[in-house]
Amino acid sequence: AQTVLLVRNNRAEVVLTPGQSPGALPQAQLNEGQIATEAQLLVNRSSLRQVVQRAGLTPPGAAGDALEQAVRSLEKELKVIPNPKASMITVRYANQDPQKAANVLRQLLATYTDKHIRVHQAAGTDF
Repeated sequence: AQTVLLVRNNRAEVVLTPGQSPGALPQAQLNEGQIATEAQLLVNRSSLRQVVQRAGLTPPGAAGDALEQAVRSLEKELKVIPNPKASMITVRYANQDPQKAANVLRQLLATYTDKHIRVHQAAGTDF
């Protein structure tokens, strides 16, 4: 299974000019560092642990070595391909069961979305 994540830059740079009110200009282009940060957020150990549990890659209630082994296995099987010029990250995961592969990618994107919102929300705002 494969999914493509389009990474948008919603941050704005504040521009100060003499005699004018500050205005915010959105940054259109993402740089390689920003794409790499998002790719790391996508597949960090904490995220993968959640994916393993949500996607049922271990028996219910599995912990310790069994959980960590499943996380390491998923980490090896995921192929993450950042494409900074297109502001995209491609993620591939293969499994004998196509539905399981698709579910793993769905859980990965759901986990990423949760973490992305928490990391990038402005201080003092709650959703």
